[in-house]
Amino acid sequence: MSYTVQHFKGNDEMATKMRHMIFEKYSTVDKPWIISDSYIHLFEVDKAESRKNAQQWWEKEGQFAPEATGTAEATLEKDDFKSIQHYAVMEAGRERVA
Repeated sequence: MSYTVQHFKGNDEMATKMRHMIFEKYSTVDKPWIISDSYIHLFEVDKAESRKNAQQWWEKEGQFAPEATGTAEATLEKDDFKSIQHYAVMEAGRERVA
C-alpha cells in the first residue's frame, strides 16, 4: 500500500516502478490463485465454478488446475494484457488513496 500512496500522492517514480515490478511478478505466475471468500467479490468470476474448482483442488491435494490457466501474457489477448497492466500499475488503488 505504501507504493500506492507514494505513486498517487507523492508522484514517486520509484513507487511506480515498484508497482510495475509487483505486476510483473504476479502476472508471470503460471498456476491459478486461490482467493478467499473475503476477497472474491473484488474479482469478476463465476463463483459456482470457482467453488467447484476449489473443491477439486482440495480433493487432489493441490494438483488440480482449471483449463486455460497460465501466465497472464500467455492466456490473455495482447491488447487485454496491456490494458490490465496499465490499470494495475497506473490506476489500481486510486480510490483507496484519494
